[in-house]
Amino acid sequence: MAHGQLTLTPTGATMRLANAGHPPPLLLRHGNVVPVEAPGTLPGVYPDVAVTEVSCTLHRNEMLVLYTDGVTEARGTNGFYGPDRLEKVLRAANGGAEAVADRLLADLDAFHSGAHRDDIAILVVEATP
Repeated sequence: MAHGQLTLTPTGATMRLANAGHPPPLLLRHGNVVPVEAPGTLPGVYPDVAVTEVSCTLHRNEMLVLYTDGVTEARGTNGFYGPDRLEKVLRAANGGAEAVADRLLADLDAFHSGAHRDDIAILVVEATP
């Protein structure tokens, strides 16, 4: 589960985020990929759910990528897709949020072999001028 509240500002946006059980969102900033640590326990697995709220600033043309573990745990003939490949694809992606999401999905499709074993969900939020 993930919950976010986006507030527009004159220079971009602020995202308040609570995450429970998903990998850390990734902030795309000036060609760098920065994890946004928002630790939380998976609901329905543990009796008590602990969630931490964090806040991050998105300046114009920066993006926040939220994704399920089905992305990094997708299986190909040489193992798992993994966080390193995910970050490499995000660093190389050009264009806006839709183009970044399309590029990531295309790379996942090219990498993946067989039937998907887990859900794959991607949300890319971009602060545009």
